[in-house]
Amino acid sequence: MIQSAKKKIVLYQPKQVDDSLGVQSSKDMLPLELLTIAAFPLKDGYDVRIVDGSLYNGTEGHERFAQEAEGAMLVATTAILGYMVTDSWRAMQAVKQKHPKVPAVIGGWFASVRPDLMLETGLYEAVVIGQGELIFRDLVRAIDAGESLDDMEGIAILRDGQVIKNPRRSVAGWDDIPGVPWHLLDPTPYREHQMRANSAGDVLRMPTPPWIGPRKPYFGITYFSSYGCPEPCGFCCSPEISMRRWKCMPADRMLDDIEELHDRWGFDVIRFHDANFGVMQKRVREFSEGLLNRDLRIGWNAFIETHSILKYKPDTLDMMADSGMYIAEIGAEAGMDEMMKRIGKPIKGDDNIAAAVEMDTRGVQASVTYIIGYPGETE
Repeated sequence: MIQSAKKKIVLYQPKQVDDSLGVQSSKDMLPLELLTIAAFPLKDGYDVRIVDGSLYNGTEGHERFAQEAEGAMLVATTAILGYMVTDSWRAMQAVKQKHPKVPAVIGGWFASVRPDLMLETGLYEAVVIGQGELIFRDLVRAIDAGESLDDMEGIAILRDGQVIKNPRRSVAGWDDIPGVPWHLLDPTPYREHQMRANSAGDVLRMPTPPWIGPRKPYFGITYFSSYGCPEPCGFCCSPEISMRRWKCMPADRMLDDIEELHDRWGFDVIRFHDANFGVMQKRVREFSEGLLNRDLRIGWNAFIETHSILKYKPDTLDMMADSGMYIAEIGAEAGMDEMMKRIGKPIKGDDNIAAAVEMDTRGVQASVTYIIGYPGETE
């Protein structure tokens, strides 16, 4: 008996960097958001393909996306921030010019905040709002079955020229989300680009771990192990989109996944893209201890709040450094208590300096970011 071909779904990861400016992205930024939403359709028997725009120069990625979309049941992309918003729009335009009838959806932070801008392009059947794994599964099934999207939770749609935001879907925990299908990704082009002699100058590239040597090439990957953030920061879209919910992968599951991936890929550094990696001290401690117990010799860096660092036990911070943490990405955000209060940050006085010193004394470099020019802020 001849089996029918699997129905194809094509996902496009937009570029983080506009290479027409003569710059290169670091290419340790893996298409994590697309890998995670691919898991359910794969389990359901669909043929899922990912085109990562960052691996191609100029419009070659858009052309590859359009080629892959031939005969596809569904195409999808993401709009997160910055140039990625522009590139996802251009890529989807290229697809629709060749395949005007193929259904398309989009998700991501920017799309979740401004679904009207996405829908008004006429490119998309729906915009996924917030956490996308379960919603994308429902969209795939509905579009495949030819069902209406009008009553589906967690999406925005355009009807009679009006943007309709359907009721939000509750945030899911990691027990409800399958493991990342890493086999969809070939690490070779990411590794080759990063191991170039001059890769230290790439945009978004993190410093080389000190045990490898200043500005020497290394192979790093991105990873995320939690969704959302409990902080109320007024400058951020997360409180609106994640509803201040924070769901984390247990340390053991994270360690098992990273160890298996390290055995296969042999990366030097893992760069956590969690919005707030350090919410739960117990999990960070278990993760750090697990790296040491498993003798997983990798460097790692993560976003961690100033007040988390200052509340952690000293031996937890010691263990983080001993396990390979070499950069703490700290959102300092403002320099004055009045502005901290306005934006909802629980930081006062010299807390940011104290947190950076705590990490520096343990050999962990602080990457500290400030936002300049808040509305009403003085020079």
